[in-house]
Amino acid sequence: MIPFLHLGPLTIPTFGLMVATGLLAAAYLLQADFDRRRTQLLKSSHHDEGFLIIGIAGLAGLVGARLYHVLESPRELIADPSVLISRFGFAGSADSLAVLLR
Repeated sequence: MIPFLHLGPLTIPTFGLMVATGLLAAAYLLQADFDRRRTQLLKSSHHDEGFLIIGIAGLAGLVGARLYHVLESPRELIADPSVLISRFGFAGSADSLAVLLR
C-alpha cells in the first residue's frame, strides 16, 4: 500500500483520498436515484438532498471514529487533551475532511 501520494509540494494521504472518493461516489449515486424518483412522482426541480445526507453521514462517521479512537485510551486523553485535534491516530481524518470540503 502507498500511504501518501506526493505531487510536488502537496502530500495527499491515500486513506483520506479513498474515503472522500467513496463519499462523493455515494452522494452522486444517491442524488441520481433521488432525481429519478422525483421525476417519476413529482416533476419538481433539482435539489441536493443526496449530497446533504452523505455529507452529514460522512462528517458524523469521521467525528465518531475520531472520538472512538481518543476514548479508547482515556489516560492519554486526560494527560494531553490536544490529541482530540491531532492528525495522528486516525488515518488522515482531517485530510479526508479537507478533500471532501473542496
